[in-house]
Amino acid sequence: MTSENQNSPSSQEHPAQPTQETQTQIAKTATELQSPAAQPECEDSRKEKKHWLDYVTFVLELLGLIVLCVYAGYTIKIYCANKQAADAARNAANAATQQTTLLRQQIVGTMAAYFTLNGPELVGDKVRVGWARSGQVKSPRFHATFRISLASFPRLKETWRSDLYEINLSPASDINDKYRIPEFAAADRQFVAQKQTIIVKGTYDFDNGFGEVFSREFCSVYFGMYQYTAIHDAGVVTQGGFQDCGTLQEKLRQFRNHELP
Repeated sequence: MTSENQNSPSSQEHPAQPTQETQTQIAKTATELQSPAAQPECEDSRKEKKHWLDYVTFVLELLGLIVLCVYAGYTIKIYCANKQAADAARNAANAATQQTTLLRQQIVGTMAAYFTLNGPELVGDKVRVGWARSGQVKSPRFHATFRISLASFPRLKETWRSDLYEINLSPASDINDKYRIPEFAAADRQFVAQKQTIIVKGTYDFDNGFGEVFSREFCSVYFGMYQYTAIHDAGVVTQGGFQDCGTLQEKLRQFRNHELP
């Protein structure tokens, strides 16, 4: 037993001491494990690179915006200039048109041909119907149609009618023609004894020489001769002959009320 007890301490195992080679491997391994600590430098490099890319992108976008603004301003300037030029041209054209129109109106007003009814007039047993031309330009065309009729007075109930008379002239100048009518009593030529009257009614149209055509209607009724004393003229005035049909009723009213015509 004593021998066994003496052998016990020697028989116990002691932990192995690391050799120099083992320590070198451990240090190497530790260095390798510590190598990831260099990653922050890479991250800073990437961040710096990304920062420069963002800056370049911003500058390019800003330059593009500036170029776009300059182009838009230049386009607006061109548009305004073109609009001003167009407005000026339009105003000049309008002014020229107005001047041309005014000049034409002045020329037409002073030189154009114009026809007015001249008559009718009772001459013996005929009725003269005519038109007087005015203006410096000859009319290239004149056309008229009318009838002459006899009617009771003052009711104007027709008792006789002529054929339709027609006048066509090209070019046209003054017109004066006489047209025969049935017997017209001498008493009917005096208003106080008048029982019958003459009516001339028709239309006419003409070209004024500048391509403008005018159309007119006319109606005339015969009044027998009558006299009245003109207060302001201090004398006796004799009137009669053809009057516009539209004044017939007013004329009759004046005579019934013994008013001056």
